[in-house]
Amino acid sequence: MLKNKPFDLFTLQWHITNNCQLRCKHCYVDFTKPLNFSLENFQLALENYTRFLQYFQIQGKIYFTGGDPLLHPKFWDIVSETRKKEITVSLFWNYHLLHDRNIEKLIDNDINFYQLSLEWLKETHNHIRWSWTFEGV
Repeated sequence: MLKNKPFDLFTLQWHITNNCQLRCKHCYVDFTKPLNFSLENFQLALENYTRFLQYFQIQGKIYFTGGDPLLHPKFWDIVSETRKKEITVSLFWNYHLLHDRNIEKLIDNDINFYQLSLEWLKETHNHIRWSWTFEGV
């Protein structure tokens, strides 16, 4: 038993894909370099994260991001593997794939938090992202 547990929750923000529908002005993603973690590499990294959590006897939470994590070809498999480890899953993404079918899948996979970005007021947001995205968010 650890005498000095450093914290109760360790949150990991995990960039799993470069795929995205947008090319926002502030984005750091290099779209010329495709990135999609393979499911096998994901499982290895997840196992390391799980061992870290067990060692420190803390809870884990992963924010999947990218690009748009829902555009990863194995996204739902990644969520399933994460949930098997009893790690909370959250998303940073845009709203383009936020439709009834995906909302139902989010609920079915116990994903109860997602973050949409809004860049201040409409004029600023549309300047940084795209002119039609403020209303969508």
